[in-house]
Amino acid sequence: MSIAATLQSAPPGHCTTETATLPANSMSEDLSGTTDRPLFAVDFHHDLRPLAGRAQEQCRPQLETLLHTLLEAARCPIIAPPSEAPDDPSITDAFAALKDAAGRFDIVPGLSLADHLWLFGGDHRRGTVTERLLMTMARCLDNVQGFLLFYATDVRTPLAYAPHNPPFRVAEAIDTPPAVDGPYLVLVVCRIDGQQKAQALRGYAQPILSARQFVPVFSDLERDVLRALIGLQEALDRQGVDCAIERALPTTGAAPGHDIRLTLRRGDAVLRELHIAIEPSGTPERLEPRNDDSSYVVTPARWRDGGLVAWLERAILQ
Repeated sequence: MSIAATLQSAPPGHCTTETATLPANSMSEDLSGTTDRPLFAVDFHHDLRPLAGRAQEQCRPQLETLLHTLLEAARCPIIAPPSEAPDDPSITDAFAALKDAAGRFDIVPGLSLADHLWLFGGDHRRGTVTERLLMTMARCLDNVQGFLLFYATDVRTPLAYAPHNPPFRVAEAIDTPPAVDGPYLVLVVCRIDGQQKAQALRGYAQPILSARQFVPVFSDLERDVLRALIGLQEALDRQGVDCAIERALPTTGAAPGHDIRLTLRRGDAVLRELHIAIEPSGTPERLEPRNDDSSYVVTPARWRDGGLVAWLERAILQ
């Protein structure tokens, strides 16, 4: 079953997904199988006794897609203009948005992801994940999954390092996009093992802009560009112009699109829409060009020589 199919449908009452934080007295889900919420799950049906490396190859794109889906639901790829977000964002605000978005998904029909999602690795060490999964399994008679979602400053598979916490270890591997440093947002899938304990199986670590802004990035160059665009937001805000920044996420299995969209508004009127592509390899011809002056491809050389800034000035003034 493909990850897209997993997100859209699953047999009623069949537990195929992950875990979350929930008080023991809040188990009020309806397991009738009727729900309008999409499913958030890793498909293990063809992965029960994998050959070496096969499990990781199958699980990584699923975890990557699930994490991107949750980030989009929480609007994490969008950096709102200062007028819409006057207070400095915090890591607490970012996680609260993700937890709220988790309520729009089910791990199985009738079981909310928000009730099976933990935001700290310590919940796994303390046995909270085990307790909740065993309670859910007693109701749906299957090996349910659970999810851990936490911030990390470094990943050296199978370990993730979070501030002020011991390293978190998974059984197999934590995958990351190549050639980009942290910080990271790490999604880990858990299941009950033969000893009736929750095992942290695999993880995917998505590099993000910062601890306060969970915007996915796919290169260090892209992180630098986004920081510069935030400075542009502030400058335009002083001129009465709102600038929204949106990072378009890549589809699973495809190369990252590196597509950043800027939307400039004054009140309700859209003044300009600009597109920026990031090409860390330094070969802009690899990206499909747009036949207008509203797009620009940033390479390391163009970043160093100020080409992006010059283009932004021309495009905005025009």
